[in-house]
Amino acid sequence: MGTTGYCMGGPITMRAAAAFPDRIGAGASFHGGGLATDKPDSPHLQVPKMKAQYLIAIAANDDEREPNAKVLLKEAFEKAKLPAEIEVYAGTKHGWCPPDAAVYDAAQAEKAQMTSRLVTMGEMASSVAHELNQPLTAITNYCNGMVSRVRAESIARDDLVAALQKTARQAERAGQIIRRIRA
Repeated sequence: MGTTGYCMGGPITMRAAAAFPDRIGAGASFHGGGLATDKPDSPHLQVPKMKAQYLIAIAANDDEREPNAKVLLKEAFEKAKLPAEIEVYAGTKHGWCPPDAAVYDAAQAEKAQMTSRLVTMGEMASSVAHELNQPLTAITNYCNGMVSRVRAESIARDDLVAALQKTARQAERAGQIIRRIRA
């Protein structure tokens, strides 16, 4: 699955990729703020916990304010042996990607959006979310139904076993989806 973030969403993608390394395989940050700081909770310090490849698109004026951030990010990804494209987009200002932003830079935004990783990441995330939603919703419904019936003491043992078996089949289905994606 992939994740993207703009501005303060950039650090959130990195924290998510570190928290769920087996689920997030790609990330992108566009004009992300505070990606590499001297604080002990700096997002770049989370890179060793990740398995995700990254695109980090830095606004030129953000780079002027924090020129060492790209260096720290590159070092963190290299040390973790994770692929990362970390680039300063010339002439851009913080907020340059959204078309409705006052500082929108169409040419540079197009350049960032044309990377095959971003396209693939979006398609993959959408597909995975759709496919996994079905068995996970079924699991949630089966479990909530069983809990309600157990609390009300209105479920026979055989019915409970049947519902648990259905839940297990849905969990296996979700696992098959994940294994197919990782293959």
